[in-house]
Amino acid sequence: MKTYLLAVSLVLAAAPAFAACTEQQVSDKAMQVSAKLETLTAKDPKKAEEVMMKMVAAQSDPKATASVDAMCKSYDDLLAEIAKIK
Repeated sequence: MKTYLLAVSLVLAAAPAFAACTEQQVSDKAMQVSAKLETLTAKDPKKAEEVMMKMVAAQSDPKATASVDAMCKSYDDLLAEIAKIK
C-alpha cells in the first residue's frame, strides 16, 4: 500500500493545476480507501481481496490514472464498492 501511495504521489506531481479534483482530494481518498480496506479485511477478508483486485486493475488502467479527475473517480468508485459491502 505504501508503494501505491508513493506512485500516486508521483503521478499527482505531474497533474495539471486546473483539474476539478485536487491532488489533496486524491490523497485524502487514497487514505480513505486504505483505512476502509483495513477495516473490511478484519471483517471479510474475501471481500477485501476482491476490492483490492479492483484497485490493482484500476491502477494499471491508463484511463484511470490519466488525470487527477480520473483518479478521483476511481477512488470514488472503490469507496462506493466498499460502502455497498458493509
